[in-house]
Amino acid sequence: MLELPTNAQQVKLRIKADIRSALPISNPFTSGSWLGTLSDAIGERIYSFYYAIVQLISELFPDTTTMYVQRWASIFNLSQKGAVGSTGTWNYTGSISITPGASKVPSGAILVDTNGNTYETTESTALSYRLLTSQAFVRASSGLTFTVTSTNHKLPNGAIVVFSSATNTDLNGSHAVTVIDANSFSVAVISSGSASGTATLAITSQETTIRSISAGSLTNLAPLTNLTLQSSFIAVTSIGTINPSGLTGGVDIESLPDLRSRLLLRLRNPVANFNKAQIESLVLQQNGITRVFVKPVTPAVGQVTIYPLTDGSTPPIPSTERNQQIKDVIVSTILPADVSESDVIVAQAAQLAVPITLTAINPNTIPMQNSITASLTQLFETKAGVGVTLTVDDIRSAINSSFDINSKLSVISFTLTAPAANITPSSNQLPILGTVTYPAV
Repeated sequence: MLELPTNAQQVKLRIKADIRSALPISNPFTSGSWLGTLSDAIGERIYSFYYAIVQLISELFPDTTTMYVQRWASIFNLSQKGAVGSTGTWNYTGSISITPGASKVPSGAILVDTNGNTYETTESTALSYRLLTSQAFVRASSGLTFTVTSTNHKLPNGAIVVFSSATNTDLNGSHAVTVIDANSFSVAVISSGSASGTATLAITSQETTIRSISAGSLTNLAPLTNLTLQSSFIAVTSIGTINPSGLTGGVDIESLPDLRSRLLLRLRNPVANFNKAQIESLVLQQNGITRVFVKPVTPAVGQVTIYPLTDGSTPPIPSTERNQQIKDVIVSTILPADVSESDVIVAQAAQLAVPITLTAINPNTIPMQNSITASLTQLFETKAGVGVTLTVDDIRSAINSSFDINSKLSVISFTLTAPAANITPSSNQLPILGTVTYPAV
């Protein structure tokens, strides 16, 4: 073991001691002396060399490398993964033009969020007319605003909804909406009539698939976030909203620690021709893929089924098109000549939604509930796997580690009603976090 100094002062003291030993009549330890000053200056310079040696030693080993992790990875044909953009659905409204098919948003239309990130539509869609019958409404007890419950209404703020056949006839007519959440909105003040009831709603709207042109996690957007069209289209309102699933899948460029983790995974699992380790290494090299589960001898002898995952997306399961791209890479790079392409199956894992029900939490606050949801989300993105059992103890541990950032309190106690038993998925199922139900605050 090398006994290298850990700071410059150690080097200075050693130099002064050596001088004193070689020249006993001198005293380089005297403050301000010529020998002392010279010893300090030389010590600082020598320590800089020691420091460089210490840094270099850490770069000589793959488990401690930082500056040269990319170089180490390249030896094993691993490279840093680039950033990936998000995908999802955008909802827009307007009015249907008298010219058939004119009220549409074409493929390739550009949208922008409030941070300047850009997105584009990936299909051409036209506004359509929706008639929603028997939608419930109620007047707020503290005012005259009416709140309407309409599941997944897909409306942006300011959209126009036409009410008819309302229990409160004063509501009949056109109203601009203020979005509350994905399933409710409020309308303009009405000063008379029934305080609750139902109505028929006429909505002119459409949804279209979009993807981000910008890349990275900043392109992931929460549900109901506004995106603005950069071009005008006949009878189409320029501002629309992200659908209730949000925009997901955006990933930043792979960090060097994550690249080092893949490097160590590669080193600890020697690659042979088309073995499990080689398949995992290649699939994890693909942008956006965060985990992969390889099932040999599935569904039959001589076959292999591969389940890639994209944690951070909703759901964390790549599309069939993305899976085909991954299969194409496997076939073109590592598939042995004696293995049939049809025996390599890159499949979508089946979702196994796991609802969580808490009937008591102490302290029971909104920040605490948000913290628990975040902890559970992280749990399902790290421990839940395809065909992997997720225990109730794992869920309890995630809840117990949550923290209310406002009150600075951890969870004191809680009652977990569901699930009551371990989650045991089948070989093709991926447990995903379902609805989390909390006691009222």
